Amino acid sequence: MDPQSSTQPSATAEAGAIRELGADVVEFTVAETDPIVGRRIRELELPRDALVSLVIREREAVPPRGSTPIQPHDHLHVVVRRESAADIDRLFERWRGDS
Repeated sequence: MDPQSSTQPSATAEAGAIRELGADVVEFTVAETDPIVGRRIRELELPRDALVSLVIREREAVPPRGSTPIQPHDHLHVVVRRESAADIDRLFERWRGDS
């Protein structure tokens, strides 16, 4: 084994590999009028089988924490197990204020 290989970080999973594992990455773009503006990641009521894996804000990657506030025009990348996809659709409707 190459000694350097154990110190190198492993590559992240691509979307295709994530799908093969029974999950999807979905994106939610926050509009200025969405009720989640100003809320924190921990307040988004995500299902147990989902998490916000990345926030893109003004062309910058923001690693999300529970305390990360949601701003207009944020792009939330959510990893969700396939069996929870319907829950995410309903949740996105609430984030838009549609329910």
